[in-house]
Amino acid sequence: KRLNYHDFELEPEKHDAMMFVKHKNYLIFDARDNKFEMITKGNNFRGSEKANIAKKALEEIMKEVLKENHRWEDESEARRRVKSTIKEKTKEIVRKLDLSNVDIEDLTLIQSVQPAKRYQKTKDGNMTTYGRRAEALEKLIGQRIKSRVKFKFVVTKKPLPGIKNPSKSGVKPIDYMYPIEFIKDLNEIDLEWYKRMIENYIKGAFGIFDLSTTQQTGLDAWM
Repeated sequence: KRLNYHDFELEPEKHDAMMFVKHKNYLIFDARDNKFEMITKGNNFRGSEKANIAKKALEEIMKEVLKENHRWEDESEARRRVKSTIKEKTKEIVRKLDLSNVDIEDLTLIQSVQPAKRYQKTKDGNMTTYGRRAEALEKLIGQRIKSRVKFKFVVTKKPLPGIKNPSKSGVKPIDYMYPIEFIKDLNEIDLEWYKRMIENYIKGAFGIFDLSTTQQTGLDAWM
């Protein structure tokens, strides 16, 4: 009530700082034992299907955003500056990403794979993307997949063996996901895909259309 944010529902909580994005979507910041802690709330920030590097990038971005916007007089101007800083720091942090300073575990995507025959075929009777992936993995690992198995994947520049007309979607590039134990050279990893994934995650989380720092319209209510 004191903030006059009628569109937000919040439980009584006490924190060092909070950033409100929209109804039930917000960030919580605390300093504990001289360490920065960030907690995300709401579907906008849900990253369960994303590599951990997306969450780490968000935390680094928000550290910088808070440093540069820790006080203000005019709330409308502060909103504009925060949005601009989010875009600026996202581009900056993504630009600095390099395989030499990234933990490969932060790039992994964990997915379960079933035997190819368990995946329902398309209306045309063809194998689905997941079925094709299962067959390709069998060729790669040199044995049959007889039951549901969990794999730790990374997104690579080349598709799995035997995949015809591979597709690299922004959300789940199934055709380009290699089991981590088969990566012989870090340069096989498609770091550019991860950079785009981080950018899309940040844009989706904050309702940003693009990361250019020119003024946009229609974003006044996102925070």
